[in-house]
Amino acid sequence: MNNLEVRTAIRNAGLYQWQVGEYLGLSESAVCRKLRKELTNEERERFLTAIRELEEKQWLKRQKAKRDNY
Repeated sequence: MNNLEVRTAIRNAGLYQWQVGEYLGLSESAVCRKLRKELTNEERERFLTAIRELEEKQWLKRQKAKRDNY
């Protein structure tokens, strides 16, 4: 399957491909093209690390917003 793990991680993190691309310095279309074929292990780890980091940033933003509302 074409990069199912990466696609699922993006979806589960509540992110869009353009957000991951922007974080990695790629356009949305470049991300789509890369995901058409299997990524190398290094590329796959790069994508998954970016997704984890973006997900953490979103979580921290939500926590800050909650604190600010109290």
